[in-house]
Amino acid sequence: MRILAIGVLVFVVAGCGFVFVEGPPPIIPEDAISVRCTESRLLPTLDVVWAGFNAATAILIASDSDADYRAFNFTYKAAWAILSGFSAKSGYETVNRCREAKDMIEVRNR
Repeated sequence: MRILAIGVLVFVVAGCGFVFVEGPPPIIPEDAISVRCTESRLLPTLDVVWAGFNAATAILIASDSDADYRAFNFTYKAAWAILSGFSAKSGYETVNRCREAKDMIEVRNR
């Protein structure tokens, strides 16, 4: 049961910036009062934490003496770190676009 919970957590945490962060619409009408998008940086920050965890684990695995274990697991952990890093970057950029859109609407409606 514990392994299943950890597995579900991995899929929920990894890729938050790609999957769960919603950007603003590409075109915002002049009469728009608000837009619906993700303003919180929490999800991309989870990606950063996950990337850091996987990068640290990859470094530890690289020092293991078992070559077969080291090769597969290092590649696996490094790939997760890279994917999570890209997901975090994407998430932060999307959140920033959302905040800019909301600021633009606020200025426009003054």
